[in-house]
Amino acid sequence: MQASEKQLDLVICGGGIAGLAAGYVAKKRHPEWKIAILEKNHRLGGWIRTEKVDGFLFELGPRSLRSDPSVEALVAELGLPVVSPMQTKRYLYREGKLGQVRHTPSLFLKALWTNLWAEKGVGEESVYAFAKRRFGQEVADLVFDPLTVGVYAGNSRELSAQSSFPSFTHRDGHLLSLLLKRPKTSLYTFAEGMESLVKALENRLKNELIADCEVLERSPERLLTTQGSFRADRVWDARPPAGPKASVITVSVGYKNPVLPVEGFGHLTPSHEKNDLLGVVYDSSVFPQQNKRGETRLTVMLGGTIRPDLIHQTEAQLEAIALKGLREQLGITATPDAMLCHKAWHAIPQFYVGAPSPKRGVSVNEAIKWALNQGIETRGTAE
Repeated sequence: MQASEKQLDLVICGGGIAGLAAGYVAKKRHPEWKIAILEKNHRLGGWIRTEKVDGFLFELGPRSLRSDPSVEALVAELGLPVVSPMQTKRYLYREGKLGQVRHTPSLFLKALWTNLWAEKGVGEESVYAFAKRRFGQEVADLVFDPLTVGVYAGNSRELSAQSSFPSFTHRDGHLLSLLLKRPKTSLYTFAEGMESLVKALENRLKNELIADCEVLERSPERLLTTQGSFRADRVWDARPPAGPKASVITVSVGYKNPVLPVEGFGHLTPSHEKNDLLGVVYDSSVFPQQNKRGETRLTVMLGGTIRPDLIHQTEAQLEAIALKGLREQLGITATPDAMLCHKAWHAIPQFYVGAPSPKRGVSVNEAIKWALNQGIETRGTAE
């Protein structure tokens, strides 16, 4: 598609998963529409990225979707075979030991007692303050703090509970059951990795995609870009939420032999541990369907707002930190057969206390649902 000024029915700003899904939905519902999807980078799909290194499948960004009827319908339309996790056990690394996350009777009773006498929250709270008020310090330290690290690579004492975890705070009066019952939603991915979803959408939108096209100026019906100007009846902004973002490093590590001492989804490190590692995902254990042999695939997470200094280290230094962490936390001393270090600069939005509420969340599911819920019949702008 030539990037010259044209009268279009719809322009979508952003070629991440939200923009691609929105373009697919719009094209399906209105095949007569002239649509352009503008992406400032050469790659599409946002932070979703799958790489293969020496036969190992590594996810450098999001690695799964949550089960949701509307999202699953889209996946089914695209004809993508899905694979489900084979392990769900989670661990915490604290006080120098790896332990499985369990809702023990003592934790249940402490949370129940605190919840019964908890005062109702007034105004916005941090994730940590909210959890401590409702369930006590132990739950705040061992459940909500690691959860914040895992989802946002952020500090539970700084991020807003209302903006970061609205499903918790919107059910303030019934949180004990929400906390202590496992969610019924499950996870899944694709045999060839998450980028399969991006490629499937790209293939259906070849005539609508314009990469290397940054929006410079925008009015309700006209956009000036690095590849010319566009006029449209509708403009949808599918770019990530504005505001501060955490930079995150992933170090993907592959071994040709089984070296993982435990089976499970992975482990997180509470922020008060002051550890270099945010956590480790046991990729080969979670999705063995992606393994090509009896291998071990791990993803070490570093940086975030917990250790913002690490993003400035060299790849060699970061790989050394990751291997040191694997030795200390999992007892893995074998030499890796493949490694890949990836820096995601300004990747994960941080919804701090006092900041404006986000228009949508940060997960792949929420991005796709935003696309599915756009007011296709209306003219004008959608955010």
